[in-house]
Amino acid sequence: MRISLFRILLCLAFITTSSWAEVPDHPRLLFSKSDETAVKQGIHSDPLAKQVYTEILRRADHTLNAPTCRYHIPDGKRLLGESRRALSNILHCAMAWRLSGEKKYFNRTIKELDAACALKDWNPKHFLDTAEMSTAVAIGYDWLYHELNETQRNTYASALRNKGLEPARNGFTGKRAWWSHPRNNWGQVCATGLLMAERALERSGDHIHPARKAASQSLEQCATFYQPDGAYPEGPAYWHYGSNYHVIGLALLATEHRQLRSPTPATFARSPLFTEHLTGPTGKVFNFADAGVSTSRVSPAQSWMTNTFDQPATCKFIRSRIAQDISDQRKHSTKGPERFFPLHLLWLPNEHPDKQATLATDSRWNGSQPIATFRSQWHDPDALFVAIKGGYPGASHGQMDVGTFILESQGVRWVEDLGSDNYNMPGYFGSKRWSYFRLTNKSHSTLVINQQLQNPKSKPCLITAFQSTPEKGSASIDLTQAYTPQAKHIVRSCTLDRSRQQVTIEDAITQPTGPVRWAIVTRAEVNIENNTAILKQSGKELKIIRNDKHGGVWQVLDAKPSLKIENQNQGVRILCFTAPASPQLTLSVSFSPH
Repeated sequence: MRISLFRILLCLAFITTSSWAEVPDHPRLLFSKSDETAVKQGIHSDPLAKQVYTEILRRADHTLNAPTCRYHIPDGKRLLGESRRALSNILHCAMAWRLSGEKKYFNRTIKELDAACALKDWNPKHFLDTAEMSTAVAIGYDWLYHELNETQRNTYASALRNKGLEPARNGFTGKRAWWSHPRNNWGQVCATGLLMAERALERSGDHIHPARKAASQSLEQCATFYQPDGAYPEGPAYWHYGSNYHVIGLALLATEHRQLRSPTPATFARSPLFTEHLTGPTGKVFNFADAGVSTSRVSPAQSWMTNTFDQPATCKFIRSRIAQDISDQRKHSTKGPERFFPLHLLWLPNEHPDKQATLATDSRWNGSQPIATFRSQWHDPDALFVAIKGGYPGASHGQMDVGTFILESQGVRWVEDLGSDNYNMPGYFGSKRWSYFRLTNKSHSTLVINQQLQNPKSKPCLITAFQSTPEKGSASIDLTQAYTPQAKHIVRSCTLDRSRQQVTIEDAITQPTGPVRWAIVTRAEVNIENNTAILKQSGKELKIIRNDKHGGVWQVLDAKPSLKIENQNQGVRILCFTAPASPQLTLSVSFSPH
């Protein structure tokens, strides 16, 4: 089901004017009155659209008696949880009201708007909070506009202008705030928050504020994050966050007469599959950079991109994932609803007539944080899966994880990435970053040479070779930059042999300056016998065999950091060996389900 796809494709144009065209009536943010008619028709004609609609109502019903947002900053810095609560509550209930006409959803939206607008501020010191709350209130105000009384309109418009739009305008003009620049996900979220507030409050004849132009340009420049093929340098969790706001901004601008340049198909056409290829058979993502271990969900950004570029295999896959997400949420509702979920209904890709389209088992993602993924097959919870990355530590939310990998088989994640630690620890994003255990190569499934950290000023380490055949998939990554000056040259290769059900990691190291520690991070029980280690977890076993003869024995290390303020990594082990320095080392380790 496509809502005004023509308008979305208008993003290919870029028109500059000094003032807005005639402003359309409310509702005009993402979901116009004519769009409402199309969505209702889709609910009757498309079984998946009906499932999404039913799930929106279910979640909206759950929201009826749930708490509203409040002024709560638990860590002393962020109101973000409350901004996201408001956005989730407003999106679900306002959508339910517009599609069902049931007054209970209208009343609950009003309750949330009243709570949000009564807050003393939207915490502009941490502007993500302000941007998300602006998005929430803009949607509520716009979608319910004609049912609001004059007092409500004035109250909500005043709060949106004074607590959201004006602080945003100040940040995007003059001595611009750092978050107004296209550096990371903040640029996408903050630009879209301003654009939503501007559009919601706009009146015919208004001139375009300079901040609006700056935000449009910033969002356009954020499309470079996805170059050259749709990967996202901050990892899969931030892909969802940044991309949801990015496509909200694009969808908003597609309804105007001034458009952003659309990202090229080489970026957004393939990007919906980035997080899917990084998701193992367990449903967990490869959580590189500052990300936690979590079950992957499909997001509306994936629907929008898929709908826009209409590729058969992607359409089929994303639709099946949405249906699976709905089923999983009903069975395991421990996590709250994904706040953007209702937007799936606006951008749901059509069922594609090509029923035979399938995804490749292997994938290569380039850019500044390149990744390769390999699996024995799709749709098998016991499949063998490995994902490996290059990149560099200095990326936004980057860690010293160059060369690290994760591995799954038999429904178990055997090789882990510990993910992020507490953002509020002193210097986490500054001078002390590389003093925290989880952020260094010593806590990752990669190399440690001469007990040294990876080079924090490394240039991106790139994939130099990639191959995918029915029998096997393989990739090689040049790690030399990350280990300069600790070695003259390093290449790490990863191979998944589908016929043998085996993964092999091989490191070719030239002139290391000291001993080389090879390691994996695991939560499994470890049994060692000579050159073999057996991992045991959840009643399953994985056999690890060292193939080379360069010396050093298997050992198990504690993963507990030195500082109590850090995550203590309970239940985590580091399985490793240390090979003595040699002019040329070739280390080789194989993994097989046992």
